[in-house]
Amino acid sequence: MPVTATQLSNLLKGTKRFDQVLNKVKILKLEQGKCEAELTLDEEHTNIYGGLHGGLSATLVDSISSYALMSHEHGQMPNVSINLNIEFLKAAKLGDNIKIIAETLRVGRTIASLEVLIKNESGDLLVKGSHTKFLKFAEPEFNPSNVNFQSIDHGNALADFIVEEEHTNPLGTLHGGFSATLVDSVSSFALSTHDKVGCPHVSVDIHLTYYSSANVGDHVEIEANTIKAGRSMAFLEVLIKNKNTGVLLLRGLHSKYLMRGK
Repeated sequence: MPVTATQLSNLLKGTKRFDQVLNKVKILKLEQGKCEAELTLDEEHTNIYGGLHGGLSATLVDSISSYALMSHEHGQMPNVSINLNIEFLKAAKLGDNIKIIAETLRVGRTIASLEVLIKNESGDLLVKGSHTKFLKFAEPEFNPSNVNFQSIDHGNALADFIVEEEHTNPLGTLHGGFSATLVDSVSSFALSTHDKVGCPHVSVDIHLTYYSSANVGDHVEIEANTIKAGRSMAFLEVLIKNKNTGVLLLRGLHSKYLMRGK
């Protein structure tokens, strides 16, 4: 029997997994491949500038679209992320009420495509996301407290962590939203150490490609490098790998606007 909007809201309030970052999200509608939710931004949802955190936006895109898919008549099976693309169009600030609208565009035999729009109360589009998921027929949520930085200088950063339950999705593997938050945050830390970047910066675009999964107990390494820092834009690449095997789990590209002033 499909889960209802009320049941899902209650599950988010009580979860101990990474999805606990969404415990203040209220699910308004969940049916026929669509999910609508709302969230009033508290300090825990913001970046250091007081705006909606890019990592939380990515998690909303990942999770709310996944909930939409599970309400689709052909989407009620285990599924994993293949690609997550996020465009940041406008900022939201502390106290704003935002609405997240996810829709299943297509469900094929092995691939599902979804779209997510995040808007403010005025109807302004803040974030646009697209999510591609692989449907697993054969098989039956960000608090990076244990992320350790090995080095961070000259526009580059290297960090690692052990995957714990709080970092996983319902299938027990590394949560796509947590991966997106790692890409957002570690690359931002790297950029802050670049010798040509002495100013605040905000996200313009994050593009993620998922190659392989990680399980609880896996040792994961995050490497972020500044590819280019110009007058108003910076471009970064992030590789997330299994540290023991060297297998590439995810590749992320992050574009940031440099707020140099006039």
